[in-house]
Amino acid sequence: TYEDSLRPTLVAFFKGVNIIDISFSRDSQTLAVSDSGTVYAWGEEESRKVNRNGCEDTKTPKVVDKLSGIDIYRVYSGVDICIALARNGDVYTWGKGDNIRLGHPTDEYSRFPKLVESLMSRKVVDIAVGHCHCMAITADGDIYGWGQNDNGQLGDFTGPEPALITSFKGKNVRAACGDKRTLIWCLDEPSCVKLKLPYIVDVNPVTFQLLDELLKFIFDGPDGGLVISSCLEKECIAVACLNLLKVQLSAAISNKLEISNVGDPDLLRSLKQQVIDLAVTPGIASPVQTAAQNVLRIGWVILLPTADERAKALSLLLSGSQNSGGNSGCHFMIDLLVHSLMADGGLESALSTAVKIELEEIEYAVVDQSLVLENKNITFARTLDSMNLPPAQGDTDFEDLLGKSSDIPLLYLLKQLLRNASTQTLSKLENNIPETMTSSAIKLEKLEKMEKSASLNLLLRFQRLLVAEFYSARNINFDADKEKDEDSKHTFGPRLKGLASLLRKYVCLLSTFVCKALSLSSALGSSGSYLFAVASSILESDITGVLLPEFLVCLVQLEIMFPSLIHESQLIPVLSQLLDHLDKFNQLAPGIDREDTADLLWHGVPSSNLSLTAIVHSKDDGPIVYKSDFENHNKDNGLWTIIHGRVYDLQEFKNRAPCGVATIEQYAGKDATKAFETANHSEEAKKRMQAFFVGNYYDPDLELFQRVDFSNYTSMMTDCERTLAYLLGLATHNEVIGPALKTCEHTYAQWLSSSVMRGGLQVCQPPNPFEEEKGEARSASTAVSPVSGTTPTEVSLLPGICDLNICNDPKQYFLQNMAESHLNEPLVKKFLHLTQEFSREHHITVHLNFPADHPVEEVGRLLTAVLLKHLRLGEMCVSLAENANSLIPPTIEHVLRITQQAKYCLIKARQDINSSYKEVCSPVLDRCRFLFYEIRPARSSEVEVLSRLRFYSVTPKWKHAIHKLIKNRRLSKDEDGNIDKYYQYIEICIKQCRSGGIDCRIHGLTILGRRKTEADDSTSFPFLASDEDIEGDNDVQVIGGPKSTTGEMLKDLETKVYVWGLNDKDQLGGLRGSKIKLPVFSEHLSTLKPISIAGGSKSLFIISQDGKVYACGEGTNGRLGLGHSNNVSYPRQISSLSQFVVRKVAVHSGGRHALALTVDGKVFSWGEGDDGKLGLGNRVSYDRPRLILALKSKRIRDIACGSAHSAAISSSGELYTWGLGDYGRLGHGDLVTQTEPKM
Repeated sequence: TYEDSLRPTLVAFFKGVNIIDISFSRDSQTLAVSDSGTVYAWGEEESRKVNRNGCEDTKTPKVVDKLSGIDIYRVYSGVDICIALARNGDVYTWGKGDNIRLGHPTDEYSRFPKLVESLMSRKVVDIAVGHCHCMAITADGDIYGWGQNDNGQLGDFTGPEPALITSFKGKNVRAACGDKRTLIWCLDEPSCVKLKLPYIVDVNPVTFQLLDELLKFIFDGPDGGLVISSCLEKECIAVACLNLLKVQLSAAISNKLEISNVGDPDLLRSLKQQVIDLAVTPGIASPVQTAAQNVLRIGWVILLPTADERAKALSLLLSGSQNSGGNSGCHFMIDLLVHSLMADGGLESALSTAVKIELEEIEYAVVDQSLVLENKNITFARTLDSMNLPPAQGDTDFEDLLGKSSDIPLLYLLKQLLRNASTQTLSKLENNIPETMTSSAIKLEKLEKMEKSASLNLLLRFQRLLVAEFYSARNINFDADKEKDEDSKHTFGPRLKGLASLLRKYVCLLSTFVCKALSLSSALGSSGSYLFAVASSILESDITGVLLPEFLVCLVQLEIMFPSLIHESQLIPVLSQLLDHLDKFNQLAPGIDREDTADLLWHGVPSSNLSLTAIVHSKDDGPIVYKSDFENHNKDNGLWTIIHGRVYDLQEFKNRAPCGVATIEQYAGKDATKAFETANHSEEAKKRMQAFFVGNYYDPDLELFQRVDFSNYTSMMTDCERTLAYLLGLATHNEVIGPALKTCEHTYAQWLSSSVMRGGLQVCQPPNPFEEEKGEARSASTAVSPVSGTTPTEVSLLPGICDLNICNDPKQYFLQNMAESHLNEPLVKKFLHLTQEFSREHHITVHLNFPADHPVEEVGRLLTAVLLKHLRLGEMCVSLAENANSLIPPTIEHVLRITQQAKYCLIKARQDINSSYKEVCSPVLDRCRFLFYEIRPARSSEVEVLSRLRFYSVTPKWKHAIHKLIKNRRLSKDEDGNIDKYYQYIEICIKQCRSGGIDCRIHGLTILGRRKTEADDSTSFPFLASDEDIEGDNDVQVIGGPKSTTGEMLKDLETKVYVWGLNDKDQLGGLRGSKIKLPVFSEHLSTLKPISIAGGSKSLFIISQDGKVYACGEGTNGRLGLGHSNNVSYPRQISSLSQFVVRKVAVHSGGRHALALTVDGKVFSWGEGDDGKLGLGNRVSYDRPRLILALKSKRIRDIACGSAHSAAISSSGELYTWGLGDYGRLGHGDLVTQTEPKM
């Protein structure tokens, strides 16, 4: 009503609503905000300040629906303006905008709340509103002002938007605004509370002992436990006792008192336990619980002094039974512990400790290499299996995964925080099932109000700290490895290995919980587009939407910095499985095809992006039925009911309903969703329901959003999937490329590229046993005497050496026995006998009889084994040995001749140097052993498969679309037929090129057009496009016309240029002579195939068919735009414009400046800058083209130059001029010189 009230009267509208702030203006509007962040307004409507989307009835409070979904907690009213302050520090204003009082760059009227963008990066905590000016205080204590400043009420403020009042920068201030004045005062540092004040403070152990006894009076259970009762006396004692305890703790903290002076550990432990119980136990009276929480908020430094203790307390709280449902006390305690962990460096110290433990684990595991390999296999199996295990079994596996680190509070805490957040997410996803939905907007409104929790903030900070540790370790390595080569970044030091191990464990934890959430979200999203949008909204505020995107970007940066990090951390299997889950979820997005289309859109084609808060009316979504219409229809004996947020008219259906008329009428005007789902109707019945559909239900009193067109909704995890795919591609690419070549590799490049090294090494880094014992350990001959005792090579077999006791490959068994001179092996004995007989018959033996254990014979056998292995003849030799009567093939004969020749060389060498056979043969034996044991066979099935392997590349979607268009056009008989079936963005591209006369290259496609003349007919214009990848040729294909080759096309566009006139500065492009009196053919200009030529003052500009600009002539004042002032005899391209397609260059015939216009409407200027004719806001000359920023958004279609001024025409016909204003040449009605374009 409009009646006056002389006594305080309850506003009945707000019954059951908790109002936390209210504001009155000098006029008659009122604002109020509830604890849920909802803003209400009522009062005067004339100035449109109190606006709720056009509602006129303001006698009762109405919701400001434009602020729905935003957590507002303060409101302010001024003269004709209203301001709302969100908890995240954002400021929204609406009302009259004169004098820039709304804080926006313009003074436009704003009927609806609008975000003040200039204050977005500051966290505003308070606002003061005056008559036509405002002040905003940030969390840092800075003050910003805006609005009218005619009386200096804003101090040294200047500018159209909120700006910092520099006089108070760095001071902690508060402000109040009057009519035309401002009061600002500075806050001093809080003074310390004295350690002893009468009746209030007395910080000593006795006080704390007495307070502990008083608190125990509250815990009067049979075993001293807490018993919840409604005794008012105990409640008052508890509140008073807790408030006194808070004051004692505050005094101790402010005076920096040692904890030992407060009380003994047992006393503090007792106090801590009692206060925590009162703060988190459900059912405690609200005043008592609030007082206990205040004690913890102030005194956690004393009650929970160490970071380890706080982490363990948080871990117990997360795993306890109290952490369930909506226990606000438990949530408070979790947030408090999380904030306390981040407050004093506890998280940093825990991270440092975790890295040290990882280093200890690595050092312990290196002692036994076989243990390392076994643990890696077990760990990975458990990591992969835990992705799909039930919660209990998965947790057990993660305890094993964490190993010794599970004893560290950090990793165990991270696992519990992730599990706690994941459990909440899974619960929300399970609750959003169709049976529980009465209105889609209710779900959206609840989801949008969720804020990032303290647990997510801690996890986010941990991720950033972990990444920062890699950067810190990189800087340390860089300082230590300044003198080393590029390979140093591929080498991991001890600290980097510890960080990589910790990174692997965290990624395994994170990906497991993310995969569970994505799996359930995919199941929910597969039920429909709306459910997909609901699942996306839940994930957006969960670990999947908050932690994962940023973390993947950080992993990409780390992989770029350390090219082998992902490989070293062994993350590819885990990340690959995460990619599969992301892809499965994103493929369910209803607007995935629309997103692909938007990615392929030609530049300049508008594309709208939908969000959950967007108000979209879909043609197929039906009309909106407001609550008032719904109720009025049922009051008029109608029978409308709600099912899944949609209104159905059951008036005609009730008489033939199987459930009876009474049941149908029971749900008139009600939500029948639950009953409908319980009936379990068939799909056929659900289809017939559409005949009774009326519209979508909308209730403005519940601050609901209108239904969104979810058919075009896109996934918010698309970019996340792309980042992860890029990360995996980058990691595999780095594995293929490998580290940079070392100096020694460059030195021995000739040998490394030889055919014998085609197979590579057996392992990347073969071991390095003692050189003097290498041959002794591997040889069984008497040529080298083994040393007593075991050697490193005897402990374990080297890579490439199989255990002969378990070797299953016959050829490998045979070759290795031959190389190690196991002459008693049957196959070796038969093969050697066969080859000796063959050599004797064909006279290829050495005519010296050496014993079998002679060094020369050992070299012969080892060299034979090397050749047989690398020539892939092992199977043939085994077959020969098994069939003794077989003939020896020529290839083996050739090997025998090479071996005998080597023996001859060794005998001759021994004679030449007069030394023993052992000294001569020892180097040869070492090289042969290297080739046999550490080099893979040059000819093997693996090498042959790799050589025949072909990698197929996937054609990009844009290129595929172009190919499809060209082929369809080529097959089309009618030039303009079936245009609608082609891709619209390609047609726009073609039309732009067609009208612009340009030659551009887009993703492998060359598009060429020529300028249309009046004689050309648009229906027969031969637009040319060439596709270099279609059918393997480079011919230019005609779209909508006959085929043409590149030569024919260029012939049609053949250009000859003739020049004459003054040439004292070579402005005619390479011709000799200062004056050319007759037209002369210019070969240099004709070669450029120009489509436009413009001449200035002793300068010439040419635009080629590809839109490039060339210049020659006098370069004074940089008029050529080439970056210098020298004269140029031959046309030279203006490099600054090389990335643009220029359609016109404007220059006066005697002018000393020039303009260039690109096909997308940008204007560049260069040359002499006197009189501001360049339009750059100054009078400076520039020797390179500069973009005229004032015309950047005007879409210019034509330009012109005078000798001292310039002009431009926009696509909408607006004329802009600038430069010298004498004689009124600019057309502005005055003689003022303009240094920037003015309309």
